[in-house]
Amino acid sequence: MSQLSDRPLRITTEPRLLHIWRLLVWLSQLRLVPLWHERFNNPLVRYYRQFFYDGLTRTGKIILVCCLLIFFMNYHNNHQFSLWLTAAGFGTLLWSAGLGYLFRPRIHIQRKTEKFAIANTPVISHLNVTNTGSRPLFNFTAREMTVPGALWIPEWERPHIAALAPGESTRVAVMFTPRKRGVLPLWGIAIQSYYPFFLSRHTQKATSHFDLYVLPQTLNVALPPLRQVVEMASANSASGRNEGRNTQSLEYVYSRQYQNGDSLKRLDHRAGGRRGEPMSKVFQGADQTHLESVYLVIDTSIRKFKAWQPQPPSTEALDRRLSLAVEVGLSAHNEGFTLEAVSLCDQWHPINNEEEFYRLIVNCAASRESQIPVSFPKMEGLAILITGHWDADLQLSVDTWENAGLLPIIFLLPETKHDRDSLPQGNNYIEVRL
Repeated sequence: MSQLSDRPLRITTEPRLLHIWRLLVWLSQLRLVPLWHERFNNPLVRYYRQFFYDGLTRTGKIILVCCLLIFFMNYHNNHQFSLWLTAAGFGTLLWSAGLGYLFRPRIHIQRKTEKFAIANTPVISHLNVTNTGSRPLFNFTAREMTVPGALWIPEWERPHIAALAPGESTRVAVMFTPRKRGVLPLWGIAIQSYYPFFLSRHTQKATSHFDLYVLPQTLNVALPPLRQVVEMASANSASGRNEGRNTQSLEYVYSRQYQNGDSLKRLDHRAGGRRGEPMSKVFQGADQTHLESVYLVIDTSIRKFKAWQPQPPSTEALDRRLSLAVEVGLSAHNEGFTLEAVSLCDQWHPINNEEEFYRLIVNCAASRESQIPVSFPKMEGLAILITGHWDADLQLSVDTWENAGLLPIIFLLPETKHDRDSLPQGNNYIEVRL
């Protein structure tokens, strides 16, 4: 609790003294000095960053500091150091800054950046830089404007362009790494020219607002093929419903193109020979046609999100679930399923394309309690639940789905050690271990 937004909420059912105690703890941990990026609103800091931090290179800063030391030591020790060295250093820096201003960048930038990225994975923006000035542009680099929530590569690792004649264009790749899930605003591109002699640099900022949607970090897990899970779960369900029958419960319906996860035992060699591509047999029971629709339910509750907290202390558990949801959604798409809708906090969001699905994942917020839907847009298909814990309420919801005609599949990503090995036995209950 180090920010103003972490001020504890008042819970009417709790004693007032408890709320006062939380306020005192919050005040004792309150960060009085703003973050680094928040201090940029100060005009003095802005000028310092413009003329010293950005205006001089490391070599230029060393020369400036040495000249100042010689000057002050000469003043204190009564002319024991010659001032011509200090004057030469200051003059060199002023000459470099003036010549750099004369050959300052005058450019036009067109960016090409992907809309979606993954946390802790480098993002590359391809820029088309055009020199619109009347003088050539020497020794320059390009970078994204600094914003919180991202990690920028060091200055010496940026691509360096030696020269760009007037009217010419070149392509530059700019790389940075987003740190966490969410919408990362990119305000524009900064072109920094180091001409001459890499003593000073002049920065020109080209405003180009762009919202980058950052997905959660990818999980290092290997999920079984979804179609194989569906086949095993539906086969067990069919055998349970047909217990005691002597006749075969699966009947051939038709053949379709082979999809990832299909059993090799169900290859239709005759149809494959006629079509010239692998074909799979579809049987009524284990591979019913109405099981091609997928409804994804994500449990957004976090155990450590208390009622008095305005925001959760950490969203790591939710980010892992959302990352697993992305993996399941991609697996369903690659295996020929149709992702119909996604449920977040008991609200259904229809999915028409991949971009809508990614936006829901990026903007998903944490909740304090599990809110699992009871009704579905259509009561047929696959109901995939991704959760971090298991209890009797979730079991009751899953039983309701199954009685309504849905085939439930549960992925458990344990939120704590106590949540491990809490799923019931069954092929449609899968615990994911990191």
